[in-house]
Amino acid sequence: LAVLMFFQHDFYVALAAGSHEFYSQLYPKRGEIFAQDLRTKEEYPLAMNRDYFLLYADTRAIKDDQTAEETAKKLAEILQYNDEKKLALYAQLNKRVDPYEPLEKKIEESVMEKIKALSLPGIDFVRQPARYYPEGHLAGPVIGFVGKDKNGNELGSYGIEGYWQKELAGKGGFLSGAKAAAGGLVPLAGWSFSKAEDGADILLTLDRTLEYKACEILRRAKEEYGAVSAALVMIEPQTGAIRALCSLPDFDPNKYGEVKSASAYNNTAIFTPYEPGSVFKPIVMAAALNENLITPETTFVDSGARAGLCSKPIKNAAEKIYGWQNMSGVLENSINTGMVFVVEKLGKKKFIDYINDFGFGLKEGIELDTEIAGNISTLSEKKGDKIDCYGATASFGQGLTATPLQLATAYGAIANGGKLLKPYIVEEVRYA
Repeated sequence: LAVLMFFQHDFYVALAAGSHEFYSQLYPKRGEIFAQDLRTKEEYPLAMNRDYFLLYADTRAIKDDQTAEETAKKLAEILQYNDEKKLALYAQLNKRVDPYEPLEKKIEESVMEKIKALSLPGIDFVRQPARYYPEGHLAGPVIGFVGKDKNGNELGSYGIEGYWQKELAGKGGFLSGAKAAAGGLVPLAGWSFSKAEDGADILLTLDRTLEYKACEILRRAKEEYGAVSAALVMIEPQTGAIRALCSLPDFDPNKYGEVKSASAYNNTAIFTPYEPGSVFKPIVMAAALNENLITPETTFVDSGARAGLCSKPIKNAAEKIYGWQNMSGVLENSINTGMVFVVEKLGKKKFIDYINDFGFGLKEGIELDTEIAGNISTLSEKKGDKIDCYGATASFGQGLTATPLQLATAYGAIANGGKLLKPYIVEEVRYA
């Protein structure tokens, strides 16, 4: 009696409460993911758990063809089946020997209640908790999705769902002990029961309104220019908090299997390094300013070409010639030859040091799955401090690669008085 009342109390309380309660105490609830409104401090679910229902038939309870036909007709009407699916449904119901014939997965509760009200013979439901993404496409590549592993268990993939799989999944409970020959429990046979630990909830730094507005603007721009992909990063320089992160093409995590290409799962902002081009020029200029090698008024005369570093002379876009310029003019007019002038003053060693310090060539450590570092290896191929062709072209963002997140973070350092802050997208992890 002492064993039953004290040591095994939790187990028998859960067992007595019925199968649903027992199930919930053995299987953890997956944590939910939220965005926020920075003004009102409200939180909005981007990933949550929702009960669906599996519709099945005990075909042994359907006694004749007419009953099977009438049942199929009523179900098809509610489920909005066409004639072909209705015929297939009739064939399933007419088996007569199958105690469990699955008919339809992921039925919503409202539909389940309509079917239940008909009291159709042999028709029943199994409650199935499933992942639901109420905002659809919004932040899809940031969130990722939940699929199944080879054993049929839930598994987060990409984005937050993938990176935080362990924390979101929680920890399952367990039950061990002995059963009698008839299948019943043997009370004093050392039964052990441990409750499940639910997964952690995650609050993101994303502002829901900024995310929606920014991503829609990006979507229109992608269509206007016929771009293959597009990315946007909105970062708070003083904190490193990411307020919007967009990647196109995107996907609806509720329908992740319907994407045209699996590449849509990869968040372009962190997964796709590219040659940044002229937006890299302020990084190099900032380094030379910081070393007191130039000032905004340092002069430079542009002849339109810089020979002797590469196999062909380095020229400006559209082969323009700008003549006399100061450093502000070099940036304003995006003069390639002017940037070669700056990087030669800086020298190769300091140039590489600053590129490293700005975070290029390294992963930022963002809490999302599938981040990739850019590539700056061409700068180290030759020894010595003299600027070579690779260093010259790198001064205007060619011959090296970076991700949009790396560029946004580097610009954040310039905006933040030279302090490079690690970007982050998880505001808070709330453990059960």
